Amino acid sequence: MTDEMKKTAENMHNYYRRLIATGWAEDPRSKYAPRASKMNYLTFDCDNLAVPMKTAINKCQVPADAPGQNVHVTTWDISRQAALEEAITTWYGGLEKGGGIGEDTTYTTEMESNKMLTQYATVRLLVFTILVSICVKAPLQLAYEGSTKVGCAVKTCQAQGNTIVACKYNGQPVEGDPIYTVGKPCSGCSANTNNKKCEADSLKALCVA
Repeated sequence: MTDEMKKTAENMHNYYRRLIATGWAEDPRSKYAPRASKMNYLTFDCDNLAVPMKTAINKCQVPADAPGQNVHVTTWDISRQAALEEAITTWYGGLEKGGGIGEDTTYTTEMESNKMLTQYATVRLLVFTILVSICVKAPLQLAYEGSTKVGCAVKTCQAQGNTIVACKYNGQPVEGDPIYTVGKPCSGCSANTNNKKCEADSLKALCVA
């Protein structure tokens, strides 16, 4: 991962988290997903999250099922930067394709069993796209307020004809708990363990240290 790619991973994740936090994320259940009161800003973690992902995909094998992990597999003839951007965009897109979250943001058994929400790892090889059964919670990982860090790795596998993108987060939704707390953006930051302040970004949507 180049410095530019690390910054892209961080910026894109937080862009989509801001959309959710400010109530502009499209949701088929409620037109727009409800706003989030204490959505954390994600920082890129090289040592604890990115390095394990790099190791996991270094031999061009799609990582085994693991909590707090998103995987995207695309064609090999694409730049690693473009593959990373495609992956994060696709994961966020699963929020709508998977049926959305709705007004009640509690992580439910229904969500756990929803294959589009919990198994939205994609494979795009050349001119077609298929879904593969890798147990990840791609859209929900992007929306989960408890995560504060993300680490990603990208591997071009020309012999296999694909490029693998894998990101890991330091938190994941737990059944019965809220994916995020509904309310005015940043109004609940003070309740967080670490990120107790509102960001200086003009949208003032995410909680920072």
